[in-house]
Amino acid sequence: MTSFCYFFKLSYIFILLSFVWCDINVIYQTDPRTGMIFEVPLPATYITPVKGLATFYNSSTPGFHNGNIQGVVAFFQANFPNNQAVVVDCQLDFPDYMNSKAFSLEILLNGDLDSEYCKNGMRFADPLVIKIPRGEKYYVGARKRNDISIINHNDSIIGRVLRITCVGCEESQRILGCALIGRVDDEVYIEKDPQFIDNQVHLQQQLLRTQKQLPHKMIRKNHRKLLVLA
Repeated sequence: MTSFCYFFKLSYIFILLSFVWCDINVIYQTDPRTGMIFEVPLPATYITPVKGLATFYNSSTPGFHNGNIQGVVAFFQANFPNNQAVVVDCQLDFPDYMNSKAFSLEILLNGDLDSEYCKNGMRFADPLVIKIPRGEKYYVGARKRNDISIINHNDSIIGRVLRITCVGCEESQRILGCALIGRVDDEVYIEKDPQFIDNQVHLQQQLLRTQKQLPHKMIRKNHRKLLVLA
């Protein structure tokens, strides 16, 4: 019986010291781009929207000219294994004579940006058709697509050409511009369980009261760092 009590006391002291000296609710992650190691409190869920961007410049932008339109088309997809839908966000400024028309956004098979391929290149995915209201030349809107992907290594749209054409226009006005879809730096968001956080706050309060009873040299101040990639 005495041996059991002695073992129980040693186990309690060991667990208590583990709470004081160690952060058992922290995992260590390595940033693949910089090699930096950072701490993440548990439990945490990573939500990483992977982004692609195609930028169009018309002749009003000095030094750049890849079509007759101005603006950007952004692609967003959550980095989940079940291949979430891709959000296509358009902010485009069309020429004045192009109001009240329909336009087709076409992702081409590869990333060649020469004029011949921009005109006759084969489509990789079905076009996304948008229409500008009468009297307007701006289009701002977002759509979801389930037939394209950013995170899929084999079928990713990153590195391919985005072509914008006018539906039903004359041949000389049909191609409005081509731009390469490039990868944008990812942002890492972390979701934590609120119930877990409440429990840990209560636990930390208990540990704080316990630490006040220990010698000052035995207490190690906890430093928690969280790196958010932008």
